[in-house]
Amino acid sequence: MPPRHPELPMGSSRKSTAPNTRRRKVLPWAVGVGLLVAVGIAGGLVYTGKLTLPLVAQRLVQDYVPVHAPEFQVGDNSSYEWSFTQVDGGVNTYLVTHKVIDIQSDQVTMEIAKPHAKFRRQVYNRQMNIAEDSHDLQTFNPPLRNYDFPLLPGKSWNATSTLTSKDHGEEVEIGRITVSGEVLGWEHGIGRLNGVIVDGLKLKIKTVIEPTEPSRVTNEPSVSTRMQWRTEWYVPSAGRSVVARESSDWLDYKKTIRLVNFIPSKSSDTE
Repeated sequence: MPPRHPELPMGSSRKSTAPNTRRRKVLPWAVGVGLLVAVGIAGGLVYTGKLTLPLVAQRLVQDYVPVHAPEFQVGDNSSYEWSFTQVDGGVNTYLVTHKVIDIQSDQVTMEIAKPHAKFRRQVYNRQMNIAEDSHDLQTFNPPLRNYDFPLLPGKSWNATSTLTSKDHGEEVEIGRITVSGEVLGWEHGIGRLNGVIVDGLKLKIKTVIEPTEPSRVTNEPSVSTRMQWRTEWYVPSAGRSVVARESSDWLDYKKTIRLVNFIPSKSSDTE
């Protein structure tokens, strides 16, 4: 008589001794997804300034984590050093401050202060793209796309805005501006921020200006297309570019802009 197997409780079945290949296939996949999610969350927190990781750890994720637009707060105050290098080698330098004075929906209003000049107000969208300038009562429609967040190495964009002015009462079109941008990649150790070595996301931006009223755009008597080039290094923990270099085909100097100080609003959690 063959041996009887022990009886199993009602509703149960005999446990198989065969290897569970399904579990082996699922486990690595689940671990991989979990790691990607963890890297994404950590990277996102790092690039919004809410988590500090060692520089080596940041560099492991920075090529894969998109850099999002900064969060503005009323009272944020930035100081920049503007340096103008003339063709004869001479250099003129002065300090320019940007202060956030109002935020309404998608509009961020900044007050710009320069030496020996009256305050200038500029309105930006949340993507840091200028929409209005109190100089000549200018409006950019749509906002001039100097940035196209989120930023990631290899990304590029191209956009055209119409520039209008109400300086003489009636709003008139004075030009069209096309911006072409490219994210070239990360550069390590571009400088120090609050005593800490930081990396910068290098951006290359070309601006083509097609004036319809040239005297009010390029200060020239005839209508001609002009170009401007800018290279800058955006640092996520600062929420802005810390160095920018500009040149053009109609000005006889090159401009360098450096962030020298950033004081966030007391209501801001940006460090």
